[in-house]
Amino acid sequence: MHVDTRSYPATHDQVVAAMISTFTQDSLFQSMILSSVDFAAGEYFYRIQVGNSTSVKKMILVE
Repeated sequence: MHVDTRSYPATHDQVVAAMISTFTQDSLFQSMILSSVDFAAGEYFYRIQVGNSTSVKKMILVE
């Protein structure tokens, strides 16, 4: 299964992090860890695309 994950600051649409991974079909749960060293405090949106399904959510990074 192909997974494409991208993170965007809430103030503009520039990608600040992108990960593309491939998981096997027997994977029941996967996690992604982003280091806050690469991000300033604030609101971000992240998009996860798996096959034909796409989900966009908001995250808040607090220092």
